Amino acid sequence: MFGVSELVLALLAWYFLGPPILLYFRYKIQAQPTVENCDPSELPEEVRETFDKRFAELSTLQFRHFGTLTMPQAVKNLKALFAVYENEQLNVIAVTTAMFLQVNGQWRLKHQFVEIGTRFSDGATIDTTNVNAVLMYPSPQGCVRTQHPELQNIADLFRAHMSMVKYHGNGRSPISDLKTKHNNDVLEYYSENVHEELSRAEVSGYLKFKKLQSEDSGPVEQRHSDNPYRTPAPELIDQGSVFVPTFVGAFKMVWQSLWPIKPILTRIRFARDRKRLAETGYQWP
Repeated sequence: MFGVSELVLALLAWYFLGPPILLYFRYKIQAQPTVENCDPSELPEEVRETFDKRFAELSTLQFRHFGTLTMPQAVKNLKALFAVYENEQLNVIAVTTAMFLQVNGQWRLKHQFVEIGTRFSDGATIDTTNVNAVLMYPSPQGCVRTQHPELQNIADLFRAHMSMVKYHGNGRSPISDLKTKHNNDVLEYYSENVHEELSRAEVSGYLKFKKLQSEDSGPVEQRHSDNPYRTPAPELIDQGSVFVPTFVGAFKMVWQSLWPIKPILTRIRFARDRKRLAETGYQWP
């Protein structure tokens, strides 16, 4: 018979060890995520209201809407809806995102947030977001990424981003991959950017690439000449190349989202990012 102390220890062991082990064996994400156009009129009401508000805010800031998109099958229990914008004069990208998580067969809205990003020709990026959650992967080398959940007004978030760009840009001129590299093909642009983020997570030791053996080993453009951004049949998703967690990565990703680690970590990160933003001279509204 188990005593109370043994039962408590067993429950704690499962709480801290069970989820990362399950993630290690079950989690996978398309290596080249499928991206589809999404009709804004078909968005869930609470998402449509927020996206409409963000559209108005970003339009006022001279951002052009390039498309409302979805990644319906990149991860089996996670769906993302997002709208992509660009300020073409400043070469700044903005993405409004809604994340849905499937729980007990029901799709539930998990997060809605905005991320604003600037890229330079040397590959360095500056990203500013108001997401109120721990980011799954660490910031890659050469990326200045800060979170400011207190800045829900997009004009304030944009001003914060430009303050970070001025402070950390070191006089470099921003570039627009959407225009120059992807010829304004927003499906290709977004899928390639997610692939780059996953590849950086692989370099950091969080993920590893699991290649489909039958895939051609030639250049990416040859392997995916039949348009990788078109949704495959559901039964074919598991037959493509994917990224999966490393054993250490699975524990890091899960533990940072568990209580009491999550509230401690978010408090530390938000305070750190607020200090980094204050160093640029930014004045809070």
